[in-house]
Amino acid sequence: DGLYAVSMTLLRGELNNISVGTGDTIIYTLKDSAVASSKFNGDTVKTLWNGPFTTWRTGVLGSGVLLTTKASISLPGYAYSLISGSLSKLVGPLNGLVAIANPGGNYLMYSYTDGNTTRLFTREAGKGTIVEFSPSTLAEKCVGSTKEKGIFYCGVPAEGVGLNEPDMWYQGKAHFADALWRFNALTEAATLVVDPGEMFGVSLDLSSAVLSSDEQYLVFINKRDLSLWALSLR
Repeated sequence: DGLYAVSMTLLRGELNNISVGTGDTIIYTLKDSAVASSKFNGDTVKTLWNGPFTTWRTGVLGSGVLLTTKASISLPGYAYSLISGSLSKLVGPLNGLVAIANPGGNYLMYSYTDGNTTRLFTREAGKGTIVEFSPSTLAEKCVGSTKEKGIFYCGVPAEGVGLNEPDMWYQGKAHFADALWRFNALTEAATLVVDPGEMFGVSLDLSSAVLSSDEQYLVFINKRDLSLWALSLR
């Protein structure tokens, strides 16, 4: 008792999406068509972009903001870099496009649907080099390292992503039994870290993954029952 305190700040407007930026900055979209940023305590509010589109997902990529459309297998998706109020297209139009940035903001990772196949790629910010990873997964099941350049950890469905994704997964109508893989965008190597089903007899559908500050642990939510898990990487 007395060690911690909780404070609350009312942010401007009605929010659609929110993500953590660099330092103590948060980035969010508003239903009045704006993309804005502020400090965690609500100070230093800045309008980064105004436009008619209101359903962006946000992130950080390099010196700019990553804006992506919400993914659906039936609709073409896009990913943009937002710098100084201007949008620059990164990828798209691609059906089922899911795009994330690694915590350092120097790599874009994205997946999309190509016919009946889900394909997974990385692209370094400011460069044209594109690397395809196999086995593939939804980019949202991945998290990038801040200590090792080009390293990503991904939950990869043992039986593949399958049809009608990512829609069914987002709606909670489909779940996966993931194995954890380590991908290296510099060497294009793919290494199996652990298969929880084979080693521990548990079925884990990895989501909302983060690495601990020392990158000794991968912490994630099992989307099957929303339980919290931590996996030692050492």
